[in-house]
Amino acid sequence: MSSFVEPPDTMKKLFRVENWPDDALLAKPKVSKSCLICVKDSYTDFHVDCGGASAWYHVLKGEQTFYLIRLASVDISCMSAGGLPLTTARCSLLTRFTNATIAS
Repeated sequence: MSSFVEPPDTMKKLFRVENWPDDALLAKPKVSKSCLICVKDSYTDFHVDCGGASAWYHVLKGEQTFYLIRLASVDISCMSAGGLPLTTARCSLLTRFTNATIAS
């Protein structure tokens, strides 16, 4: 299925791996694609993409709503502690939806 899914041209221009210099000290990283298919009235649970990950969405019909949450330093230190679920009391990012920005 990977051959059927391509990033938008703008993403290709900005994507670091697509523009990796030939004389770079580090080898070009290996990149993989993943595909998430959603049906009507479904949702993707809260998640944090891996560092350096690029994500793009193709909405074929309907709309997709994103909630963007500004992280506080306590959130970042909690996530970097590793091994803890993001929904624990010590690391409750979900309570920050009062300061969320909605992008549709």
